[in-house]
Amino acid sequence: MRDVAACAAADVNDLTTLEGEYFTGSGNCYSCHATDPNGEILVDEQGLDVSMVNDWMPTMMANAAKDPFWRAKVSHEGLVNPNLVVEIESTCTKCHAPMGHYEKLLTGGGSYIMADLLVDSLGQDGVSCMACHRIAAEGLGSTFSGIINYAEGDVAYGPFVDPWDGPMNSLTGINPVFSNHVRQSELCAACHTLITETVNLQGEPTGQYFVEQATYHEWLNSAFSAENKECQTCHMPEVNGGVIVANQPNWLFPQTPYGRHHFVGGNSFMLKLMKNNAEALDLAATPQQFDMVVDRTIANLQSAIDLSIEYAGTNQDSSEFSLSIENLTGHKFPSGYPSRLAYLSCLLTTAEGDTLFCSGKLNSDNRIVDRDDGYEPHFDRVR
Repeated sequence: MRDVAACAAADVNDLTTLEGEYFTGSGNCYSCHATDPNGEILVDEQGLDVSMVNDWMPTMMANAAKDPFWRAKVSHEGLVNPNLVVEIESTCTKCHAPMGHYEKLLTGGGSYIMADLLVDSLGQDGVSCMACHRIAAEGLGSTFSGIINYAEGDVAYGPFVDPWDGPMNSLTGINPVFSNHVRQSELCAACHTLITETVNLQGEPTGQYFVEQATYHEWLNSAFSAENKECQTCHMPEVNGGVIVANQPNWLFPQTPYGRHHFVGGNSFMLKLMKNNAEALDLAATPQQFDMVVDRTIANLQSAIDLSIEYAGTNQDSSEFSLSIENLTGHKFPSGYPSRLAYLSCLLTTAEGDTLFCSGKLNSDNRIVDRDDGYEPHFDRVR
């Protein structure tokens, strides 16, 4: 790759411009893929900013390598299993810092651990532009747990047929190439199914495996897969009418399909924590950008479940109602790490506000009152 010159008077918000042999930092992409002062580039039909980098910057994907909870958990796992620190850290950085991890691996550097990440701005760029756009089509959907097949050449795969490669190639050495696999769920499979090898209490491998996360396989076995509703359908909503995707050459016309890089999930808590500690965590996104992605996350959660209530009547000292809960997502709700849970809170009060019945209440420690230890059984009826 070649040195990158700024091709727009844009504030790159401290995004890295580091160039590796295989990957380049998001700051180099932002230079040409940012909205322009005239409001013509990377805006939708209403003139709203739909820049891929601006949308991506405040997301969990962008900040995957700086997520303080993830870093703390990796540290804890290493303390519990000190003889497996290299294996643990090298496994975790595959998905949370893929450009740093694979830059070192593909150039013969070996394992990529947290000590590497802390001094590597490519790794700290998280799940960045080239972390996804350089993934090859071969073998998609067949490798998991962070095993990613990256293309050998300096290419960036995208959804646009016959892309104009002049400026991008001359400024970065990267060739934009059309391939529809970037709009398929299989692109997400390598990191969104995680199968880990288990160890005993002495830290010794058991030879067995645990499906720690299986969001891709949940989708694969859902109605969404059968109906060709890809991950991108929800997590990268398409812009009507297409978008002018770069600020040069100046004769570019709107391209379609263009999916907004929202990457919205369900973790509004961590997004708020990152916003409030952005300086300490060295994050590039502004408070306003974090607020927008928090709002999108909450809206995403509110549209994930359809809940209906049917009142069955009152008999002496008992009232009865039934609930119907439908999962509207293309995977489990919640999905991902198995400790995540969704709970139902029911509160029945008198007209004066006195509590008659309560189920699913949180205590001062944000724990569900009367929750069973270990595995909570399924309840058809809650009395």
